[in-house]
Amino acid sequence: MNKYILILGVFGYFIIGNYTGFAEESQKAGKQFLVDQQERKEEIRKNLSKLLEKLKTAKGERKWHLIYDLGYSEDKRAVEPLIKIVEDEDESLEYRLIAIQSLGMNGNNKNKSIQVLEKVLKNEKFQLTSAHALLELGERKIAWPILVETLKKGKNIVLTFGEL
Repeated sequence: MNKYILILGVFGYFIIGNYTGFAEESQKAGKQFLVDQQERKEEIRKNLSKLLEKLKTAKGERKWHLIYDLGYSEDKRAVEPLIKIVEDEDESLEYRLIAIQSLGMNGNNKNKSIQVLEKVLKNEKFQLTSAHALLELGERKIAWPILVETLKKGKNIVLTFGEL
């Protein structure tokens, strides 16, 4: 019986020792990820004028990524171009949806963004994305009724912890 206890004890030490090393590596990787993301935002901000110019002629996946980057940049200069995309009824549904999401990510010119999101919230095609963007901007009172109604209809919704 003592042999098994000794073996389990050694095995337990091995797991704890490796777990600590793993946790330290994960923490380092997490910190580096945050540094990398901040550098990416700064790079987007630095080149925002060029990105806005490219957006005028971009198509397909490239245009989608440019619209996403406008929101990701958290730069106030990106808000008006995003609003124009959201409000442009000739723009594709895909681009309008990512522009709505990007308004929520951007967080600048909050009042104007909220006005636009409330307006498109009335369109069923944009309801969930708009509600999600409003949650990102801290507008729970506006977003929750839409989300509750969606759940009542039997549709699934995925929210992150920060949105609750």
